[in-house]
Amino acid sequence: MKHEGGVDFVNGKKPLKLIKRIIDMSSGAEGEYILDYYAGSGSTGHAVIEGLRDGTQNNKYLLVEMGSQFDEALRPRIMKSSYSKSWRNGAPKAGKNGELQGIAQFLNTCASKATMIRSIT
Repeated sequence: MKHEGGVDFVNGKKPLKLIKRIIDMSSGAEGEYILDYYAGSGSTGHAVIEGLRDGTQNNKYLLVEMGSQFDEALRPRIMKSSYSKSWRNGAPKAGKNGELQGIAQFLNTCASKATMIRSIT
């Protein structure tokens, strides 16, 4: 958990599984907004993204942070967790089926569909 999300904070990070469980227990309806107005390293946003990726949740998030914490920890973590579930040596790691998940998978799908549309027309 020390390097979870690619952010190196030894103390004070909350496990993603715990945050996802709290969101599950507190959410009444699908598609709710999850607000974290002391977002820190972005654990709450990361948990919402994971819930969207694995299909267990359908929520949106709003994170608030100020100062250098936003640029140094929060934004990089949210961008990386949105792009791919796993990372190794600064590059997205493919899943078991050899494909990327998240935005990378979406972009690859869009690119292949655009190529198919161009070849049909």
